[in-house]
Amino acid sequence: MSESNEEPNPPMDGLERLLASIPPLTPAQQSRREREFQAFARDWCKDPWNAEQAALHGEGWLRACFSSAALAYAAGREDRASQLEPPPSVSGVGVKDS
Repeated sequence: MSESNEEPNPPMDGLERLLASIPPLTPAQQSRREREFQAFARDWCKDPWNAEQAALHGEGWLRACFSSAALAYAAGREDRASQLEPPPSVSGVGVKDS
């Protein structure tokens, strides 16, 4: 019986399992994300205060702002989609009684 010097891996917690389940980005997705980040950074830094903060805090701060803006945009799209009126055939609005 051989003994191993390796310690067993500790069990993963929920966050680690979730992160391990997310597939890596494809090269095309990575390229698109980087292009979108560069466009965001150019636009974001047109505001003098944002440009000053970017210079002060660096690229990590800019990437955090980019991620935050992307999440807010996605949440706004979900909110708008949930507020759309159903078509008349579903809601009964605009349907004439005979």
